[in-house]
Amino acid sequence: MESRRAKVEAGYRCPFCPDHIDEAFVESPTFGRPICEGCSIELDIFMHEAERPADHLIEAIEQFTRQPWTETRNLLLQDDLRLWESLERERPAAFAEEFAHIAPTRDPWAYVRERVEEARRYLQDAETDAKRNDAV
Repeated sequence: MESRRAKVEAGYRCPFCPDHIDEAFVESPTFGRPICEGCSIELDIFMHEAERPADHLIEAIEQFTRQPWTETRNLLLQDDLRLWESLERERPAAFAEEFAHIAPTRDPWAYVRERVEEARRYLQDAETDAKRNDAV
């Protein structure tokens, strides 16, 4: 969504793929700095997978954070939930307008509510998996 776009200085490189120039960046509360849109899209997919993806992005994140993927995944899921909950609470007009272009026949706030519930389920499942793995 446009509201997550980040403005960066010329020459800024994504911390996870600094070997090339990116044009679009998004804010990342988890990492405390903007990341490229491509890494953001991949992370959105990866954080919803129960198993650790075998991918160079995950390895770069583990090096950057000095934490295992499971901990970073939980932080990403928490940030995702906070984002959807803030949209549900604040109901910004800009989101509704942008959503109307994407899905003109859907109620944006019903969609946001679905995303909140989904984010809660993913986070709960990830926390349950983490506790189960810690017990082993």
